[in-house]
Amino acid sequence: MRIFKGGELIVIKELIVIGCGGQAKVVVDLVEQLHSFQIIGFFDDYKIEPEFMGYPVLGKVEDIKKYNGIYYGGIVAIGDNWSRKKIVRRIQEMDPKFRYVTLCHPEAIVSQRAEIGEGTAVMAGAVVNTDVKVGHHCIINTLGSVAHDCVVGDYASVGPGAHLGGHVQIGEHSAISIGARVLHGITIGQDTIIGAGATVTHHITDRVIAYGVPAKVIRSREKDEPYL
Repeated sequence: MRIFKGGELIVIKELIVIGCGGQAKVVVDLVEQLHSFQIIGFFDDYKIEPEFMGYPVLGKVEDIKKYNGIYYGGIVAIGDNWSRKKIVRRIQEMDPKFRYVTLCHPEAIVSQRAEIGEGTAVMAGAVVNTDVKVGHHCIINTLGSVAHDCVVGDYASVGPGAHLGGHVQIGEHSAISIGARVLHGITIGQDTIIGAGATVTHHITDRVIAYGVPAKVIRSREKDEPYL
């Protein structure tokens, strides 16, 4: 879609969103703030109402293939990291050429030297500093910050108000929960959850839950165990 606004030609790309939960609500607001995408509809296996946030629900995930050719791309807007990955895998099986968009809220601060992967959403007030690498299908949530030289693995998330110091590495699928802080140079493994308000002062291994000040490992967890 092409429109003129203020005498300028603007190309608006048609977008589909997968998921009709809380994360999808935030993504709707993000997209509406960008003015470069237009949501044409949602897909969700469990949503039975015909509309969500004022947009049509077009069907279940398997119905995406019926709409090939009428949209530019899409994003999986599901908060739970492992659940988000399972949906991405399903879509890839149906359409290996499916295009995922990267969304950064206009009120986020993202360094021009940062790398943000496809399918990732950077929310309002978030800060992503120089030489950061954020993987595919991640979430950098509201007011979260990622300091210089961090690496955030695919399908990982930084929760609202959570902060990573410089040179932090977060493994795939891991979640840094609301208000948590990870000190400079810390490595957190894959499939690990850092609890709300925790302060991480030492390296944390794969597949555990850790919380507290300072954060301590409380128990192990399964690779695909939901946390939301």
